[in-house]
Amino acid sequence: MGETKLIRNIRILTMDKGKKKIEKGYILVEGNEITDVDRMARFKNPGSVDSVIEGKGKLAIPGLIDSHTHIAMCFLRGITSDLSNVLYNVYWPIEKAWTPEGIHAAALLGGSEALKFGVTTVVDHYFFMEKIAEALTKIGLRGVLGHTIMSVDGPWIGEKEFRRGVSFVEKWKGKSNLVIPCFAPHAPDTVYPEWLREIRDLAEEKDTLIHMHVHQTKREEDKVKGPWGGGARSPIDLLNKLGVLNSRLLAVHCTFIDKEDIELLVKGNATVVHCPSTYALNGLKYNSSELVRRGVPVIIGTDAPCTNDNIDLIEELRTLIMTQRTIYSSETVFPASQALEMVTSLAAERLGLSNSIGSIEKGKKADITIIDIKKSHLTPHFNEEASIVYSANGNDVDTVFVDGEIVVEEGKLTKMNETKIIEKADKEARNLISKALEMQPGLKEALPKSIINCF
Repeated sequence: MGETKLIRNIRILTMDKGKKKIEKGYILVEGNEITDVDRMARFKNPGSVDSVIEGKGKLAIPGLIDSHTHIAMCFLRGITSDLSNVLYNVYWPIEKAWTPEGIHAAALLGGSEALKFGVTTVVDHYFFMEKIAEALTKIGLRGVLGHTIMSVDGPWIGEKEFRRGVSFVEKWKGKSNLVIPCFAPHAPDTVYPEWLREIRDLAEEKDTLIHMHVHQTKREEDKVKGPWGGGARSPIDLLNKLGVLNSRLLAVHCTFIDKEDIELLVKGNATVVHCPSTYALNGLKYNSSELVRRGVPVIIGTDAPCTNDNIDLIEELRTLIMTQRTIYSSETVFPASQALEMVTSLAAERLGLSNSIGSIEKGKKADITIIDIKKSHLTPHFNEEASIVYSANGNDVDTVFVDGEIVVEEGKLTKMNETKIIEKADKEARNLISKALEMQPGLKEALPKSIINCF
């Protein structure tokens, strides 16, 4: 059964269907499962508890779910700040210089940041996914992971990458508590339509999600409207014609969609993932509120740490609310409780994981984030959802459980030495950029001199 852990005297925001709140309660964890949640007044000693976590002055919430990220891209943080059009001109050229060792070090760094900010599950889409999976299991972070598949244009393309994506799913499906594989075609303009049909069939056969960037740039739209799309009106229309627009699809970004695209999303029951900080920093409007109003499920991701520029999912909720209220001139769009659902219960539901994560309930996996609320900026404690979304940040996270294991305690990693992770990452990040500058001389023209002078 594993160790029995008791979290006691703690405020609990369960995020269950009834939105149950407990002012002074306990959570009993046996092995990787929550076996009891209730008020302290109703606590019955199970007889043998291996460890007790004192929760006074703290708030327990379900582990946060980051529904779109590229954690290894933390190595590119700061490289493109305040620049434009960097996806094609900077990121792809640099990504050609990745090595397996570098990706592993980057995933440890990005994964550590996510865990310390209270994220217990990441939905990650990147190259060398085998090395990312290895890193996440080392630090204890749950991941819905897919190896990026690209046919053309990108840094790692072709049939070999397609086979790697399929092999990753076949290797990990049902084999790990922490690694949940999915298919990760890059985008409608970089993956052959015939490959997307094949991925659709494979996802159905192997019962996995399809995690994909959709309608993220005007360049994508223009290409799909041409011969590439075979008469498609838009990227969403192309995916609909290919049979990909269904409940398995996580359609990330969708920042250039129109009313007809929204209707197709509704009919297909696809999930849209929005990354508010990326859009805010890039001056992009996005329509989470309209999508939700029309019946499209929307969940939230942090995107790459080099476009955000961190993996603070709590901060992302505040950004979502502020930007959507500004765009729609409304004081009531996305109340705090609804925003919090988008990174807990709703996210779990759309990922097909609601039976195991997304809320603090008996019988679910013990993915729990504990926030230290005994702080000036979080006092008084009248409204837990508002305190988290409007006042807290990732640095307020004290303890994190993933699959019943304490992976962060008093703000520190428990399974690996963070100092060593940082030292290794700094070295490998410099190696990556130096190698990229040697391989791609044109990068020197795309990057500011202040960055070039660092190498």
